Amino acid sequence: MTTQEKIEDIEGKIDVNTITVEKFGRVFQIYPWLRSKILYKEQTGTETLQKKTIGLLFRQVLSVFYGCWNLFSKNEIWAFTNSTERRLVNGKYYDKLFDYIGNECGKKMLLIELRLFTYHPYRKIASKRAVSKSIFILLEEFYSRFILRLPKITNEEVLVELNLQFESSISQKEIIKKYLSQYRMMRFWLKVLPNPKVVYVSVSYTNFGYIRAFKEKGIQVVEFQHGLITSNHSAYWYKQSFDPVQFPDQIVTVGEQELNVFGNGNAFPVKDVIPVGSFILDHYSDKDEKSYFSQPLRVLFALQDTAIGDKFASFIADLSEQINSIEIIVQTRRTSPEYYLKKYPALHSVEFSNDSVYAALIESDVHVTVYSTTAIEALSLGRQNILVNIDGLSVTHLSSKLKDNPFTKIVDTVPSFIAAIEKIQFIDKRVIQESNRFNIKPGYKHNIQNFLNRTVE
Repeated sequence: MTTQEKIEDIEGKIDVNTITVEKFGRVFQIYPWLRSKILYKEQTGTETLQKKTIGLLFRQVLSVFYGCWNLFSKNEIWAFTNSTERRLVNGKYYDKLFDYIGNECGKKMLLIELRLFTYHPYRKIASKRAVSKSIFILLEEFYSRFILRLPKITNEEVLVELNLQFESSISQKEIIKKYLSQYRMMRFWLKVLPNPKVVYVSVSYTNFGYIRAFKEKGIQVVEFQHGLITSNHSAYWYKQSFDPVQFPDQIVTVGEQELNVFGNGNAFPVKDVIPVGSFILDHYSDKDEKSYFSQPLRVLFALQDTAIGDKFASFIADLSEQINSIEIIVQTRRTSPEYYLKKYPALHSVEFSNDSVYAALIESDVHVTVYSTTAIEALSLGRQNILVNIDGLSVTHLSSKLKDNPFTKIVDTVPSFIAAIEKIQFIDKRVIQESNRFNIKPGYKHNIQNFLNRTVE
């Protein structure tokens, strides 16, 4: 059963939109807060990539001073982002979603950055005005732990019925308190800080409390696509209707394909979906001078985290022992190469990339992943794909976008991968890029300026 089918099944028979809590004189629909966590755990076996630890708390405390002098400045835009969105561009670490807007488009922007998985010194980032999100997070954590009392859940029997549909449980009380704390503390910040005209978020489904606080204040909220958006993404497909007060007003996407996800039976309450393309892909496409296949063929394997990363790493280890006609380069995400090398000794014979995935892609000939967004991006950099359909996830997540693309092949086993790679032939990158126009719109700089002209005066 696909994620969409699971959602349709559950929301077709359980009135999940009636599960609420009442706090601060407001009624909050809490099912959206819980659902993405439940389905994420069903898929990956873990509720979140980062557990709360003393070490994590200490790092957040140290991060408070990161750009703190920018917090009280007047800005047209607040942009909530993550340090993992940064890429090295012209010697500075550039937020690939927002820095072009803040640096080149004449807009005063405060970049509020969650510094969780990667850390770049302030002097090495390209952002004109950045501040650590830890300033907000620590106050929310204190409020949640020591002040906030958890309200009674209305229609809790419906929540019990919902939980029976899944094999594992999540920390529901902690999640509810998180979003209530987000809401309460952002209401406080909006009283003491100069308010923006508009707020951008890279992930809406981890910021429900913020979004409601902004929208109640009359501040428009826009989500910028950071990863895959498909009908099989638990955060972007709803069978039942929900109050739009905690959802973004608009979603800015990289391509037109995402337009098909919303509407057509999807009750996700967004007003507009606006394709603009990708700054970082246009940048690296302009830098790419490769016009031939390397000898031997350089093949980039883009890993993902959690259990699927382990299964894919195991696949690569097996492949490395059965093929010597290609050069294998492995691109990790948050999980370190040392973790994989310790668990799969055969990987000592392959190369681990030290570059960003985009820099590594333009130095490679073919791209391989399970269901990472890099499969979409690789095509717009003129690189062919092979998808390894572990647990059916390539088909589940990428078939709607790539099933008809002639430069993407799907395999299930090591032998079928070897057969596919042996048939790969050189294709002019412009032909491959053209095949992907619907997924990633060309001309980012022109498109984003048009968007800004319409939305931020």
